[in-house]
Amino acid sequence: MSPEEWAKKDRAYVEWMAVIAPGKAVTELIGEARAELVRRDYAYAEEQEQSRRHYEDDRAATRREHEEQLMRRQMEHASKLAQEQLATARSARNAARWAAGAAALAAFGALVQAGIAALHG
Repeated sequence: MSPEEWAKKDRAYVEWMAVIAPGKAVTELIGEARAELVRRDYAYAEEQEQSRRHYEDDRAATRREHEEQLMRRQMEHASKLAQEQLATARSARNAARWAAGAAALAAFGALVQAGIAALHG
């Protein structure tokens, strides 16, 4: 039987043919059956390896995507915090300007009062 013919046979039949009592007429069949079992086992192992690689590739891609999303969220959060800090710093700068203006007006008012007091006194 050719390898293609063996590949079409049911696994149970191939296993049975691989273990039947050897005789001169069936020795070749036993060898072919055993070779087919080895080919099938190899093909199965190869499928399992490909499945494992595919799973690991998918897992790695999912992990990279998750890490990228996490990094984006962290960057967005840091950006929002920086914007809030900038807004707070601008507010503090404006408050300091108003306080300086008020102090200047208070000093001017004190000078005016001192001038008026000097004129009346």
